[in-house]
Amino acid sequence: MSRKGADRYHAELTRQRIKTTWLVYRLQQHIAGKIELSMSQVRAIGILLKKVVPDLVSTEITADINFHYVAELPPTLELEEWQKRYGPTALLTDETKVQ
Repeated sequence: MSRKGADRYHAELTRQRIKTTWLVYRLQQHIAGKIELSMSQVRAIGILLKKVVPDLVSTEITADINFHYVAELPPTLELEEWQKRYGPTALLTDETKVQ
C-alpha cells in the first residue's frame, strides 16, 4: 500500500472513530440531562451506532454432521469352511481336541 493510500485509510478510520465517539458522547450527555435530543435524533444516533459498533447478540449455530464409513467385508465362506474356521472345534488346540 502506498503512503498516500495508507494516509487515506488512516484518515477514514480516524473519521469513523471520531464520529462514533461523538455519537456516544451526545447520547451520554442526553442521558445525563445536560442536552436535549428529540426522539428522532436519539433514534438516528442508535441506527448509526448499529452500523459502526458490533452488536453483542448470541448466535446459536447448529449443524447436522453425517459420517459415512466404508467397511470391507471378507468373502462369503461355505458352511464347511466357516465351521472349520469358527466352529467349536476351531477354538481347541491340538492337545485339547476331542478324539
